[in-house]
Amino acid sequence: MALIVYNRENSRPQEVTYKGKRTINLDSRGTVYLSKTMSIELGILGGGRVNFAHDDETGDWYICRADDSEGFIVWKDKRCARFS
Repeated sequence: MALIVYNRENSRPQEVTYKGKRTINLDSRGTVYLSKTMSIELGILGGGRVNFAHDDETGDWYICRADDSEGFIVWKDKRCARFS
């Protein structure tokens, strides 16, 4: 097993590297940030709701826009989608 330790020096995204890419970031308070590119593709930039799903068999995670009141509320922000 190759263990990679992530810290402040190697886990901060560089704008040049990640500009235009789909990224998900978490902060120490539990706020989730989806990149502007990903937010636009999901149709949640500037507000909306999202759901997360986990497949027990494959271990894969999914995120999708939610049209009901059950999803996480996305804050109104034009830079990225964020919620907690």
